[in-house]
Amino acid sequence: MIRATMLALALAAGATTAETKAAAAAAATTGAIASTGAARGDEVVVRHDGRPYPIAELPEELGDAPRAAARAWAAWCVENEYRMELDEAGRVMLVTPNKSKKASKLMRLAEKTTKRFDELLPPPAPATEGAAPRPEAPEGEPDGEDGDGEDGSGEEGAGEEGATDGDDWFLPETQWGTGTTPLDTETAVLFVLRDPRDQAKLLDALAAKHDYLAGWARGAKDLIGFVLESPLVGAYLENAPILEEWRAENELVHRLTELLFLRRFGRQPWWIQQGVAWNLEHDLEKGMYCFPYRNEFVYAVEHDAWPDSVRNLYKRKGKEVAPLDLDVLVKWNRGSFQSVAAWTSFGAAHYLMHEQHDAFPAFLMDLRAYRDQHERKDNGDGTWTRIIDYEVPRDALLELMQARFGADVLEDAGAYLGKGKAK
Repeated sequence: MIRATMLALALAAGATTAETKAAAAAAATTGAIASTGAARGDEVVVRHDGRPYPIAELPEELGDAPRAAARAWAAWCVENEYRMELDEAGRVMLVTPNKSKKASKLMRLAEKTTKRFDELLPPPAPATEGAAPRPEAPEGEPDGEDGDGEDGSGEEGAGEEGATDGDDWFLPETQWGTGTTPLDTETAVLFVLRDPRDQAKLLDALAAKHDYLAGWARGAKDLIGFVLESPLVGAYLENAPILEEWRAENELVHRLTELLFLRRFGRQPWWIQQGVAWNLEHDLEKGMYCFPYRNEFVYAVEHDAWPDSVRNLYKRKGKEVAPLDLDVLVKWNRGSFQSVAAWTSFGAAHYLMHEQHDAFPAFLMDLRAYRDQHERKDNGDGTWTRIIDYEVPRDALLELMQARFGADVLEDAGAYLGKGKAK
């Protein structure tokens, strides 16, 4: 199996370029990711289907992923007085304070979110007919033949993790381009934290367990929540002095949707990840209250105004249709908030999930495959390394969109949004 050269590519889902590069340097010397839960043993209890189970006695049909997640966080939960609860399928583990009176309500909302996510973004079929053209390997890089050891030295054979020859190119069972966990198999862990002090403790634990997160964790203590791809962990605060115009339910839906999205499709363009999450938030909670990386005042009228804001951006002027503004989307940097880009991402994701429902999951796999091949830098000696802050270029993104959705996809999307259908 190919190993990722830089685990930090799967750092914070919204990590900035500087944070990601710093994390990557640490990741290059990091060995296997350790679990701190072993110290407490398998006797720690995790709830499932309304019953408490020692970790070792969880139902066998859940598989290994839920047990691994519970073991990883058992010691932290015991020390900080939190409880773990798995959803019915073991795809999500919700971690809430022991004394929380809302744990059952939150789990019901988590399961509702998972169900709606599956309806809007089902697992991609092993599609070969009508698939987008396979992107060519970057110049100077062997196509599907070179392995990737820790330094890209080709010590191990290619095929399981990254781009492969033949029909496996679009299979959901393929590996993340920058990690070692098969897509759609890991248990997503979402922490509902009492206050900023507990978030600081969680960040310290993440940094202690994963060296490559240390730099990011120091800067994340001022956030009101976060989502990581590796490990697949998210969190949000229940209480904090800075929380105004805020709803815990929206935080749960948004952060959990991001985790489910990363679990199923791996790292994707920032605007798609956030746009999908805002659609689920609006769909289930009828408004927008979760604004990752936003550091400005939020007016009360904004929460319900996004559909109108999108419609106004694309409202037809005379006979002309305003095409979807792809430039504003691709220029939106991870780890930042921009209102127009955010509104546009909400609208674009709505169009893709509803008007292009059947093709959208396959398109995401196209993007993942393109990224996996083109984020590599040829070292000139038969080896290659990952480009840590790589993003799919605008022209390549448009080409892949047109291959899946048609040559007029930007115009079609703009017309859809101008009619006020993103609501």
